[in-house]
Formats: sequence, C-alpha cells, structure tokens
Amino acid sequence: MSQMPIRLSFLVFGLLVLALSAGFIGGAPVVTQLWPWPDGRLSYLFVASILAAFGVGSLLIAWTRDWRSAAGGGVALLFGFGGMAATLVSLRLHGAPVPIGYPLGYALVAVQGATLWYWGATHRHADTRKMPALVRLSTWVFAITLLLVGIALTLQAPTIFPWPLNANSSILYGWLFLGLALNYGYVSLGNRWSDAKVSLIGFLAYDLVLIVPFLQHFSRARPEHLTSLTIYTAVLIYSGALAVYYLFFDRHWRLWTR
Repeated sequence: MSQMPIRLSFLVFGLLVLALSAGFIGGAPVVTQLWPWPDGRLSYLFVASILAAFGVGSLLIAWTRDWRSAAGGGVALLFGFGGMAATLVSLRLHGAPVPIGYPLGYALVAVQGATLWYWGATHRHADTRKMPALVRLSTWVFAITLLLVGIALTLQAPTIFPWPLNANSSILYGWLFLGLALNYGYVSLGNRWSDAKVSLIGFLAYDLVLIVPFLQHFSRARPEHLTSLTIYTAVLIYSGALAVYYLFFDRHWRLWTR
C-alpha cells in the first residue's frame, strides 16, 4: 500500500494546525472563536504554542514516515481534549452559557487522538535507536513537571501561570498539560529516539512562540506571578537548548542522521 495518502494526511494536518496557531498569535477573530470564551493575548499565545507543537510534530512525522511516533501525540490529544470536553459539558450542566459545539468539537479531537494512538501503536519504529540519556532524563522531568502543573491548573491555583487566568481557562489549560504529561511519560517509557524527536521539535515550536512574549512580560508581570514566570522561562530556555542541540547539532542524533 502506498504511504503517500498517509504522508499527505500528516502534512495537511500539520499545515492546518500551524495556520490555526498563526491565527491565535495574530488574534484573528475567526480563529480565536474556536476558544469557548474571550480571553487575553497571553492566553491566546499559550493556545497558539500548543497548536504549533502539534503542527510541527505532524510535519516531522510526514517527513520521516515513522508512523509509530504519532502514537504519543494521540495520547496527548485523547486525554487533553477529552478532559476539556468533559469540563465544558460539566459547565453546561451547571448553567454556564457554553455552546454545545465546543464540547462536541473537542470530543471529536479526542476521538481522533484515540484513533491516532491505536493506529500509531500498530506500526514498528522506523528508527529503533534508544534516546540519549540526557534526553530521556529530561523527558521524565518534563512529564512530572507537566503533571504537577496540570493538576494545579485544574484546581485553579491562582499563581501557577505567569499571568492571571480566567478560572475556567485554568481548568482547560490544566487538561492540556495533563495530556502532554501523559505524552511525555509514554515517550519516556518507550525509550525510542524517533518518539523523542517528535516531542522535542514540538517543544521547540512551543518555546519559540512563547519565549519573546515571556521575556517582555517581566516588565509587566504582577509580583505574585514573577516566580512562576521565572521558572517557566527557565524551562523554555532549557528545553529549547536541548532540542536545538540534539535535533540540529549533535552529529549522532540530528534530524537528518539515521
């Protein structure tokens, strides 16, 4: 069977998601309306960074044709968007004016994630090398950090993010973090470089969307948010440096080395 239709699917999906990311970065109303309620610029940038991570990861999979490495993204979509859909249903049941299209749309993304997870897991890794030790250790740290932050966000901890959050947005962001935590845990357990490449390049895209706005935010952040802003920025710098080194400079691991 030709792999071209599959490759095109990942290519189109990646480009579409990157276009949505650009829309959130630019604050295009036709795109920001995909979020259930109006929100602030930094919050839209956060959504854009998540979309950029998924989009770039999909493009990398289209390039490498290592279909097994799509499974981790499926895990993130299933639990992240599934949790978001469940939250919106709960808000509707408690009388919040959330149009039904939002939980239905997010649930469809979760179903797509489950399908991607199952489908990806049926394939063998094209690149069977294990991760570099530092990458695997870092991936575990990312997974644990995302898990803890995700739990705090779903519990609406007030200063866990570098800016004040809409209470309901905090819960949705928490689910996104929990989905990503499970993705990183899944990748760490699998211990395959092909999976790590997708996670690293996704994290790099996430970093690139947020790093400049976060650095600019130091002059405007409230005192109670400075600690989280400092920690968050340090994580962005570390994860970005890790990704750049292994994906583009290390001759044993860079993207075009097999």
